[in-house]
Amino acid sequence: MTAIQDDDRELLLSLYIDGELEAERIPLVEEKLRTDPLWKSEFEALRASEDKVSKTVESNWYDQEFTEKVAERLKTRKIQSWTSDAPPPREPSVLLRYLPWAAACAALLLFGLLVTTWYLQHNRKPGGTLGATVATVRMLDGSETELHAGELFTAEGAGACANVDGTLLWLRPGAQLTVQGARKVTLQNGEVLAVVRPDVVPFQIALPSQATVEALGTRFDVALNAQGVRVRVVEGHVQYKDGAKLVDLLGAQALGTDGALKRFDPREAALEWKELLVAPASNAPVQAEHAASLWPQVGGGPEHNGQTPASGPDVLKEGRLVPYPKVDNAADGGQYAPAVAGLDGTLFVLRPANDKSMQLWNYDDQAKSWTKCGAAVSGISQHAPVVTPKGLVVFGTSSGEVYAYSPREHKQAWQKNVGSSVFGVCAAYNGALLCSTYARLVALDAEGREAWSFDGFTDIQAPAAVGPDGTIYVASRSGKLAALDASGTPLRQTRVTLGTSELLFLPPVVAPSGKAWFTSTAGQIAAWSATGQLEPVGNAGRVALPLGLGVEAVGTKLRFADGSELDLKNAQEPLSALALDASGQLYASTPGTLWRVKLDAGGKRSGVPEAKPSASAEAAVPGGIMILPGKVIVTTPAGLVIHD
Repeated sequence: MTAIQDDDRELLLSLYIDGELEAERIPLVEEKLRTDPLWKSEFEALRASEDKVSKTVESNWYDQEFTEKVAERLKTRKIQSWTSDAPPPREPSVLLRYLPWAAACAALLLFGLLVTTWYLQHNRKPGGTLGATVATVRMLDGSETELHAGELFTAEGAGACANVDGTLLWLRPGAQLTVQGARKVTLQNGEVLAVVRPDVVPFQIALPSQATVEALGTRFDVALNAQGVRVRVVEGHVQYKDGAKLVDLLGAQALGTDGALKRFDPREAALEWKELLVAPASNAPVQAEHAASLWPQVGGGPEHNGQTPASGPDVLKEGRLVPYPKVDNAADGGQYAPAVAGLDGTLFVLRPANDKSMQLWNYDDQAKSWTKCGAAVSGISQHAPVVTPKGLVVFGTSSGEVYAYSPREHKQAWQKNVGSSVFGVCAAYNGALLCSTYARLVALDAEGREAWSFDGFTDIQAPAAVGPDGTIYVASRSGKLAALDASGTPLRQTRVTLGTSELLFLPPVVAPSGKAWFTSTAGQIAAWSATGQLEPVGNAGRVALPLGLGVEAVGTKLRFADGSELDLKNAQEPLSALALDASGQLYASTPGTLWRVKLDAGGKRSGVPEAKPSASAEAAVPGGIMILPGKVIVTTPAGLVIHD
């Protein structure tokens, strides 16, 4: 492969931006952009110039003579394709070095090249010459096609997935886009979900209005229709630019067609894109590349509040018991952590392999079988694993190790020692993994690298929680509380008074208002408002997580946010878990029974309670109700009880 020279930097970058650079030189240019600040700065300047030229030409679209004359004059300067055996032309670099007016010529030439490129791409006649192949598109019927630079593609049938230099773009039927280069596409109409390959060069989705959506490596979707543009970030960081308007969006944030920045649940995207993402294995463009798990951790999300955009079964039926796999010499000490769901709905549980190690298992309900996920690992754990936005299953143990398992590759993805016993992990919407340890709270990135830590207090034995505004809530076993920003900087701290036998082992629960609930082993509840006010709620007896709905479980009673109560008098034991689905159905568990109560939009009871046997005489573990589309899964000491 022929090396590239700095003297040809401007020409190479122009071809790269226009999607006309030969395939063998693209990796060389991208390596320069990653390692050479001069190449990167000139790339950014050229791209800014391209935007200005596009606006100039489009503002004169009605003047056909203007555009045609400029294009005709500059066609004589057509750039010939280089072969791998022939050196690139040297004339531009000679001018740049020796002529005193080189800067003006270069600027004029650049302007002309960009105008020509714009003109040819926007005025290409059928059968005209296309640029190099820059994307592979796979339809969901299994057929494939190649997409060239500047070629307009319309997704038909059930939709399609385009692979643009490693970035995956899922297109709904009717969506139209044009690929401009390795890191730029133009969305002409419709909806696209982007899973961006990380790179130093931002990936850009341009819009006909000249607005752009940029990301370095993340997941987001863009919808363009008659109402305007909507951007939703599933994970990471995205920038929306429209003239002087610049909006930074983080995970779980959306920019509406009204221009307002608001919060959204990334699991909504998983539901909306499910038909494209969860395709049969023979047809799926990339198996298990999904928008988000529908129940990735205890309580459903990083708020642990038991709410989900999915709806449970239309008709509540008697549950069926799925016993845990039998393991010889396993001693669990009576500790059971809730199950969580993978990207494709596979269930994961963490079980003791013996008294000194843990084993991750997955359960496939279609195959009705349990499978070990890798080898057993050293240490013990009493908390549930989490599923990251990229599908890794992560958990920590008392050995101080954090493990990440890849279901798609059926092997361990990475392992990280954080220096102290790990008591729980919370997966934040921005991709951070918040690890509660005896010594500190440690934030790891998606690859297991340490990003920051908080050591304001020790003995953090409950998973952290993340509020709707990104605030991180963490508690020590002895009752010290802290609210942190996304970088781990303390915003406020306080302490809740506990009895001599009370400890904080349960994760905080955060309501949409930002109020956080902290509960002790004895059932003591403290509510910490977003303004920092600590409000003791009192002793609720046996605690049924979550409480973020404004609903508390007090013995056999449900206490609602408006102060009203519902006594489930037929319940023989206290309630042990709560969850709320998208249709307003509140699910509650007692030993041997799953209850369902309809709530109205204000959170008040609006229906008669239903009760169905749960196929297990034992109570759900705290936080042990999971809601997936069309089903409710209850984690009990005897196994998983599935109501579908």
